[in-house]
Amino acid sequence: MNQQSIVSVIIPVFNGAPYVQVAVESVLNQTFKNFEIIVVDDGSTDNTRDVLESYIQLNKIKYIHQNNKGISHSRNLGIKFATGEFLKFLDSDDFLYTNQLELQVKDLIEQGSDISISNYNHLYDHGKVGIRKNIIIKKSYQLVDFIRANRAPVHSFMVRKNIIVKVDGFDETLTAFEDYDLWLRLIINGAKVSLVDYIGCCYRIHNKSISSDDKLLTLQKFKMWEKINQILLDNFNSLNKNVLDALLWNNFKLIHLSLLIKCSNEISLFYIHKMAKKIFLMRKKGLKLFIFKLLGIKKFSYLHYKVNILKKGYKEMLLNEEKRWRSDESVY
Repeated sequence: MNQQSIVSVIIPVFNGAPYVQVAVESVLNQTFKNFEIIVVDDGSTDNTRDVLESYIQLNKIKYIHQNNKGISHSRNLGIKFATGEFLKFLDSDDFLYTNQLELQVKDLIEQGSDISISNYNHLYDHGKVGIRKNIIIKKSYQLVDFIRANRAPVHSFMVRKNIIVKVDGFDETLTAFEDYDLWLRLIINGAKVSLVDYIGCCYRIHNKSISSDDKLLTLQKFKMWEKINQILLDNFNSLNKNVLDALLWNNFKLIHLSLLIKCSNEISLFYIHKMAKKIFLMRKKGLKLFIFKLLGIKKFSYLHYKVNILKKGYKEMLLNEEKRWRSDESVY
C-alpha cells in the first residue's frame, strides 16, 4: 500500500458482511489509484472479518477492530490512522462509482476548496435505481443552504483532513446526524464547499437503513440543533441577514415539530428558543412584536404553531420533512 496516499477512504462497518465487499471493491476500482482504505470494524458479530480476510492478507486494506462504540467513534478512529491529505467516508452498505475520487481530488485542488460534494443516486433492495437531482449550493450562501438541509449522504463528500482535525472530528455524543453536524461546524469555521457535476456514489436503501425508533432519531436532531445554535449565538454579531432568516425559519419548524410529536418536555430546546427570540426581536415590528413581548418566546411559538397548523399542508409539510430526515440516516 502506498505510504503517501493522497486520499484515505474510511469505511466503518458493523455486521456489514452482505455489503462491505462491494464497498471495498468500489474503491479498488477507482480510476484514481493514490489512496488507502481503512476499514474500522465496530465489533461485528457476523462474518464481516471473513469477508475481508483476503483484502487484509493482500494488504489492500488497513483493518482495525474495536469493541462496539458507534459510527462516530469508528470514523474518528479511522481519521487517526489516516495518512491522506483528503478524507472520504464510505459507509459499508454504500459504494462509489469509478471516477469519484479522481474528480473530487481535482475539484479540491483546482477550486482551492475544503469540501467537495458530488451528486449521487439511490439503490433500493428490489433493484430500482432513483437518480438524485443535481445538488445546488450558492457560493455566497453556503451556510444558509446547509441550515436548510443536509445536502447529501456522507460519501458524496470529500474533505481536507486538516480542517476536520481542527474541529475534533465527528461528535461521538450524537447517534444520528453526526455528519450533518460536522458539515455545519466546518462551514461555520470558514470551510468552503465546491460541487462536482457527476453522480459519484450510490446510497443504498434497505430495511436496515432507517432507524426503527423515529422519536429517538428526532430527539437526536433537536440535540444537534441545540449545539449548532449555541455555537452560532457565540458568533451572532457576525451572522448576515440571510443566515439569520434561515435560522429563524428552521428553529420555528423545530419548535413546532416538538409540539406536533409531543416531545417538548423530553429534551431541552433552550438555545433553539434563545436564537429564535433574538432573531425575531430584530425582525418584527408593530402588533406581532407587542404580542411576542407580552407572551414570551414559548407561548408565542405555541400561538404561531396554532395559527400555522390551521393552514393547509403545514402539518403535512413538517411530517414529510421529518420523514425525509429519517430516510437520510443510514446504518453502516
